[in-house]
Amino acid sequence: MSQEKPVPTRFIGLDVHKHYLVAIGVDTELNQVLGPRRVPLGHLDSWMRRTLTHQDAVVLEMTTNAFQLHDDLLPHVYSVTLVHPPEVQLITRAQVMTDKKAALILARLHAKGLLPPVWVPPPAAATCTGKPNWLVSSHAGGITRRS
Repeated sequence: MSQEKPVPTRFIGLDVHKHYLVAIGVDTELNQVLGPRRVPLGHLDSWMRRTLTHQDAVVLEMTTNAFQLHDDLLPHVYSVTLVHPPEVQLITRAQVMTDKKAALILARLHAKGLLPPVWVPPPAAATCTGKPNWLVSSHAGGITRRS
């Protein structure tokens, strides 16, 4: 008896800004099934608990807080995919972009598997603060190797 891996049933596009995000979800047939919903980042935790499920595949563009959002979202959903903004722009070529339009485009492209993901470092790498021995540093006399 083989166990089938669950597959996502909703694809959630997030258009993330400094103080809020806009979320829109589509099903596998690209029908809108969630949102648009504007969520202040201060209310993100309660929104995730109320709204997201382990059948949701979430996608968002890289921003300054994307890795933190990735880690916050991951326990609540099937997957979190980060994408490079120029990749999305190349695909869409949309002339006028609103928050709702951006989130919907992300959700639809993700549902169709058209967005190449950005590599996300594991949490252990994000907390790494020590400097490796091989780190090269610059000195007045030239470049030397630390040991």
